[in-house]
Amino acid sequence: MNGAHRPRRASPPRPSLLVGDMEACRAAFVRLQTTCAALLEQHAGHTEWEDTVPRFRSLRESLLSHQVVDEFTVAALEASSDACLRACNFAEFLKSAQHLVLTAYPLLAAQCQVSSSSMPAAEWSAAVRPPIRVANQLQSLSLANAAPRNSDGASERVPPDEHLNGGSSAAVLARWPEFAGAFLLYFVCIPPTPQSMDVASVLRRLPHSLQRCPEVAYALSIHLAVRTRDFAAFLRCYTRGSWVQRALMQPKLQQMREGAMEVFSCAYRSLSCAAARQLLLLPAGAPAPERDLAALLKACADRGSGCAARALSSLQTAEPSAPQMLVFRS
Repeated sequence: MNGAHRPRRASPPRPSLLVGDMEACRAAFVRLQTTCAALLEQHAGHTEWEDTVPRFRSLRESLLSHQVVDEFTVAALEASSDACLRACNFAEFLKSAQHLVLTAYPLLAAQCQVSSSSMPAAEWSAAVRPPIRVANQLQSLSLANAAPRNSDGASERVPPDEHLNGGSSAAVLARWPEFAGAFLLYFVCIPPTPQSMDVASVLRRLPHSLQRCPEVAYALSIHLAVRTRDFAAFLRCYTRGSWVQRALMQPKLQQMREGAMEVFSCAYRSLSCAAARQLLLLPAGAPAPERDLAALLKACADRGSGCAARALSSLQTAEPSAPQMLVFRS
């Protein structure tokens, strides 16, 4: 009985929905575009981007309440996903990407198919031109690294509908493969223990053409590297990834670096610090370049690696003027 009268904890505050119609949503999106453009010009860090996340969440929930899926909805959801990644808010990214990949893109692709089959080609081209301009403007504001990439990371800037519908639909769907791969990468890199069933469930819900696209193949190669503890493959893929892919792989990167350091301690008698930093993709020009290596060695030593503990001791006692070496075995 006493439990029935226990005071309930208040729910965390939620941002209120935008008040007004779709025009109010469009006006809010224009203001967010201006904010995002300023943050990109300033090369702002994730803390500065955090303020945009609740505003994009409010916009996203407003659009869902209107139950309208069009080019503007897709553009807003893409920008929301980008902002959440730049703010390192993966929980909100999952909400945006899930609705974008599994609901908005398929519905818009179906609308494009119906429209393209019911009007002449010239009429169709004129009808989709304004949404294309909106998408291009959004990408220039929210995607600093949207250049074409190689086949290991992402495909060239080709609309997915060219694979799905023979190349006759709107270019506003151009980022569908990119976000499909990013949606898969979330389940590979963000949960502490990735589950293959989650990856398989998302993969089954994608169109067959997207299942074969390079972005999805990239995510699956990362999944294989994580599951098999292939640290070298993970690090190689990381160097070839887009900024979206790298942002999602970042939480898993330290764990894979520690695993690679354990392999080094077993495979090498000694290794120069410069070579280790290059192999582990550690940033160059750090104020204390030995500190990040020491942190990796300590993590390995705490898990029982005697070779890593020996290398950590040699690194800490080495003369500053001597060549920096990791001595795993004497």
